[in-house]
Amino acid sequence: MKYAVTLPPVPGYYWLKDREGETIVELWSDPGSPNPDELFIHHCGSGDCAMLSGLEGALWAGPIPKPSPAEVTS
Repeated sequence: MKYAVTLPPVPGYYWLKDREGETIVELWSDPGSPNPDELFIHHCGSGDCAMLSGLEGALWAGPIPKPSPAEVTS
């Protein structure tokens, strides 16, 4: 798996590596948003979400297949 600093361009599941460690995240777009191209990030298993644009400088790998619950919580 190779990481890149480029923000992911499409919704899906990705590995995210930042100063807090390495985790699987889900990215999605909101068709009701004023900017439907804006992606949102959800840290799998946390319930937290944020706009993707706030994560410049993180490392990304993917998209990856949808993880099983065991992969998300391990």
